[in-house]
Amino acid sequence: MVDASASYSLIEGAAPKNDRYRGKHVVAISLLIGFVCVALWHQGSYAPNVSMAALGSRAMKVQRPVHPWVSPAAGSLRNTKASATQVAGNAVKEEQLRKMTEDPGFISALDESGGTSPKTLAAYGVPIEEQGTNDEMMAMVHDLRAKIMMNPTYKEGSIIGAILFEDTINRDVDGIPTTQYLWEKKKVVPFLKSDVGLAPPADGVQMMKDHPGLEDMLDRGLAKGVWGTKQRSQIQALNPEGIKKLVAQQFEFGKRTIAKGMIPILEPEVDINIPAEDKDKVEKLLLPELEAGLKTLGPDDKVIFKLTLPETANLYKPLMSDPHVVRVVALSGGYDLAESNKRLAANDGMIASFSRTLREGLSKKQSDEEFTKTLGGTIDAVNAASKAR
Repeated sequence: MVDASASYSLIEGAAPKNDRYRGKHVVAISLLIGFVCVALWHQGSYAPNVSMAALGSRAMKVQRPVHPWVSPAAGSLRNTKASATQVAGNAVKEEQLRKMTEDPGFISALDESGGTSPKTLAAYGVPIEEQGTNDEMMAMVHDLRAKIMMNPTYKEGSIIGAILFEDTINRDVDGIPTTQYLWEKKKVVPFLKSDVGLAPPADGVQMMKDHPGLEDMLDRGLAKGVWGTKQRSQIQALNPEGIKKLVAQQFEFGKRTIAKGMIPILEPEVDINIPAEDKDKVEKLLLPELEAGLKTLGPDDKVIFKLTLPETANLYKPLMSDPHVVRVVALSGGYDLAESNKRLAANDGMIASFSRTLREGLSKKQSDEEFTKTLGGTIDAVNAASKAR
């Protein structure tokens, strides 16, 4: 055992001769410990990402900051990582936030899931019996989405964002990954449908299904260049407790999305089949719950609301002045194009985020010219209704 005075003497170069052998052991042991510490630090610095949920109670509850990274290709979104403050420090994402906040146009909803895609194709003129296997059906739906995206009327100044199903972000458009095509070719901001469907009805609402894999899905979206997300649940009856629970879940999922550095679209849809008098009451219960939810956000957190066109015009206008709110957008919810645009035009500052309505009138049998004329007419009409008044 080495005493402190001998060790100090050795370091100072004044150790007596009979202690030098012992001092060499001290130096050797110190160097060995140092090498081991460096090796452990090096290994920890480059260890792969680990799912903390998968490790259970053994996992340390440590959150590491996510630093922005932009592909060397100018403007490219592939492999982009968002910062913990959603967009700060990432030039591309900051430009996308500016576009979503200020630019004219609307958000196209192209996010039909595997469950709703057969109806989408049937409306387009592909009978269900001709849709083949699930893989063939999803390929057909993607071809329709790609045809819409590649159309010359689908462009900057008319379309500012696109909500996509996860299958879509894993495919290409015109030989380019979908999200990269949208931003680099069209300057359209990509969003990912991040919910996994609706839970069974209860308390007059359908909540979102539990989603323990949300963070993994968001990581996949970030790796593909996705900027934001969309999550839908539905209010089906005048039930204050159900509405309160549904909004709380929307904000819970939204905060998990914000923590990944993404902008969530919160979509607490109100079923248009509710009698108009009750629908108006539901919407007037929904508004203060949304306002209360905004107060639970961090000072720099950002969200978008996607809401059913209300019975009372401009009901949701107070949300637009909240600093957390990037935009308030409207879903068509089953209204046809004419009714959707009529209601939208009555709501100042609200812009569209239409799905079925956007595809209204499109047919597989149309020539390219007819397809372009129909799609262009719809986009022009929706934009006219979306313009701030």
